[in-house]
Amino acid sequence: MGKNRDLDEVKLTSEIKYTYCTELIVKGSGINIERLKEKVKSYGDSALIVGNENLVKIHVHTNTPQKVLNRAIREGTLHDIQINNMKDQRMEIVGAEIEEQKVTPVMKRAQIVVSNGEGLEEIFKSIGVDIILSGGQSMNPSTYDIVKAINSLDAAEVMIFPNNKNIILTANQAKRLVKKKTITVIPTRTIPEGISAVLSYNPDAGMEENVYNMEQSIKISKSGEITRAVRDAKLHVGEIKKGAYIGLFNGKIRIISDNIIDTAMDLIRDIMEGDEEVITFYTGKEADSADIKILKEKIMKSYPEVDVEFHSGGQPLYPFIFSIE
Repeated sequence: MGKNRDLDEVKLTSEIKYTYCTELIVKGSGINIERLKEKVKSYGDSALIVGNENLVKIHVHTNTPQKVLNRAIREGTLHDIQINNMKDQRMEIVGAEIEEQKVTPVMKRAQIVVSNGEGLEEIFKSIGVDIILSGGQSMNPSTYDIVKAINSLDAAEVMIFPNNKNIILTANQAKRLVKKKTITVIPTRTIPEGISAVLSYNPDAGMEENVYNMEQSIKISKSGEITRAVRDAKLHVGEIKKGAYIGLFNGKIRIISDNIIDTAMDLIRDIMEGDEEVITFYTGKEADSADIKILKEKIMKSYPEVDVEFHSGGQPLYPFIFSIE
């Protein structure tokens, strides 16, 4: 009797081709629902994508829910995310309890990111981040701030995403001070790296697998940042005058110019390798609406095969932050 039951359980779970039932709502402006529908359908089956250019409901069965979230966030902010393991649900329905295999419950995990800007905070909240610490260039959170945030969480495991190379050391110092929780610092140097890493997280996987996947997402991430020089300087890329625009690729200065549009376009050309599909911009407090319009038109003209997305980030000091995928 027990043997037949075990065989039934194996059969029931093996019948499911796609493990995760993934549901969410996307809110945005000018959502291209047909393009979104085509891409989401390619990730699995039983796809249902309905809505309009401002709100879309997504339902799909897939083995890669992170890809669904990564694609959806390009259209707007994510809400009411539900990812359910259908194999587990099927086993519950038939009342399967395998006595020989005692599964240890996964410890509750939590995520802390460092970010600044209302739009960016909303993006991180929409993809499941638990705590957002205000910080970034010239306004880093202290070790105490991070420790306090860690201790406020009811979680045995905590992941920290610094999103700035200058905050990685502080995050590791906080890690050493916390004794009763397992702390993992994911060394994200930019906001796009942080978003990509968080989207790579799989709650059903172990920490070792998650860390590997997140670090891989960081390695392939292409992050561009546009800011202005606060003083005169001489660097390996040349002389920089105060007020000049600087273009950084993965945190390293690559472009210097007196024009923000030229800086952005030159940086994009410097980063592009030819096989990219999407450029996603996060506009800062200092981003001018006219510049946004001109930049979008220039990118679409130069790279007609690439999708261009703009989201309000609200970050200070950086008019434009973008990722290329």
